[in-house]
Amino acid sequence: MRALPGKRASVSAGSPQELGERYRLVEKIGSGGAASVFLAEDLLLARQVAVKRLHADGPDDAARRFRREARISAGLSHANLVAIFDAFSDGEDLVIVMEYVPGRDLSELLGHGAPEREKAFRILDGLAEAVDHLHAAGIVHRDIKPSNVLLGPDDETVKLTDLGIARVLEDTATTQADAVPGSLPYMSPDQLSGGTVEQPSDIYSFGLVALEVLSGEKARRGSPAEIGHRTLNEPPPDIRDVLPGAPPAAAELLLRTLSRDPQERPMSARAVVAGLREAFAEADVETREEVPVPVVAEAPDHADPTTRERIPFTPPGPRRGEGSPWRWAGAAALVLVLVAVGLVALLGDGSDGVDPAGTEPSSQARSGDSNDAGGGSGQTASSDSADPAADALESFYVAAAEDDFTAASELASPNLIGQLGGESGLESTFATLESISFDELRTLSDDGSTAEVAFSTTAVHTDRTESCTGTATMVESEGTWLVDSLAGVECS
Repeated sequence: MRALPGKRASVSAGSPQELGERYRLVEKIGSGGAASVFLAEDLLLARQVAVKRLHADGPDDAARRFRREARISAGLSHANLVAIFDAFSDGEDLVIVMEYVPGRDLSELLGHGAPEREKAFRILDGLAEAVDHLHAAGIVHRDIKPSNVLLGPDDETVKLTDLGIARVLEDTATTQADAVPGSLPYMSPDQLSGGTVEQPSDIYSFGLVALEVLSGEKARRGSPAEIGHRTLNEPPPDIRDVLPGAPPAAAELLLRTLSRDPQERPMSARAVVAGLREAFAEADVETREEVPVPVVAEAPDHADPTTRERIPFTPPGPRRGEGSPWRWAGAAALVLVLVAVGLVALLGDGSDGVDPAGTEPSSQARSGDSNDAGGGSGQTASSDSADPAADALESFYVAAAEDDFTAASELASPNLIGQLGGESGLESTFATLESISFDELRTLSDDGSTAEVAFSTTAVHTDRTESCTGTATMVESEGTWLVDSLAGVECS
């Protein structure tokens, strides 16, 4: 829990200075209709904590949600979730002791407009990690919004908080007070209509937050009645309406994320961020490639300097992924490279793989290197390949096509298994797949622990044959690459 600007106040003389004989209240840092939050000192561990106290005259529903928050949070541990340290009753008060996060929340940051692009994606990465962790644990947050995202000093830390209205999927009991939980501007249509609220509802809310973080503008404005009507009846908001330069691929992904049909939304928040990051990176590459870079050619000694000719020159395109653009060491280095290339051509080397910059691009690409899947898949990953993340993705699909779901599950992370509904969900997802061949496998980025792989496949099912494209997020685990999530998969 964090401090709220303008809401800090010394603890009044009439209020208890210590709770549970362990926590000394320092000052009030926030207050709502049902509870107040205090900065406190943990006397036993000598650390600052946030203490959330339910008002003694709070409604019964608030007390129930208070206990639910403590119960659900106690079983969670993740770097992007606010940690719960203690929960107890102190006289008539219910108390939750939680991690103190100094700084501000995301809504305060967005009050100054959209953050710089890399910071925006860093924030979305942290929030996506928290959302997917909850979903893997079978928990729906139901109130994902900027004010529930806490940012530490310099906005480096990202913590999702407030599980007061979260629901464990196995716990289907509801009350009238829980009929429409959440915050209206960030509710999904299924949540607002009082229907079943499951993980896709959180993905919808995450999509609205992502749109706001990237554009600096709220997706929907107006009175509660207007927002409710638009949510239930109008097409989903398009980021290009508030950010005209947004890449079409990013807009299309967000439109799917904000679909009124929960089944059309991506399976994970991390998949949404990966797809958005790729779309913006590709757009940046295309923009740089379209801008020619003029190079001034030096005039001969006898020429009038005022008549020097300007020769337009466009250098090779930038690397894909997270690498910086190609950099040129200077005219002398360029001449040496060109001379070397010319010598190779004169000597008849015959190689098609000459790289004029003398550098490998950061992304790795492979096209048409899979076996023909017409008579059964039969593909195996090359053990000496320089692209192990792509090989692992290929092996995952091949194992599924061969009905070897044990092998497929060993190549899937717990996050993906949870998103697919467990081992049985994995099997049912690929039940009709008979064989698959890869027309393209391309690693877009690889930092050693995570990688993004783009793919294009031809898949033969028992009832159809389709061509699919998309991206996969891969994670490294004990020397093996695992499929963690899939994003932007489109089939025709």
